[in-house]
Amino acid sequence: MWSAAGLSDVEVETETLKAGRQLSTQHLGSWFNPGGEKHRTFASFLLRHLNEAELNQVRSHFEGFLLNKTVEWSTSYVYVRGLSPE
Repeated sequence: MWSAAGLSDVEVETETLKAGRQLSTQHLGSWFNPGGEKHRTFASFLLRHLNEAELNQVRSHFEGFLLNKTVEWSTSYVYVRGLSPE
């Protein structure tokens, strides 16, 4: 893909950061809002296999187990470096 874009000597480096994160009502709400065509959410993927009542059960379980709890959270980054053609 990078070669097709004209880059050479491509280097890829990944970094994963881990930290505790307290999951708030707003955070969990963002997972379970309906989203849209351009902004997919966890709920939009679940609704491919669940009906609305089942989705509400899943949300209730998530809130019961995770709301205002601190969980280990990891975020991965990928850095790509390459030379562009002159």
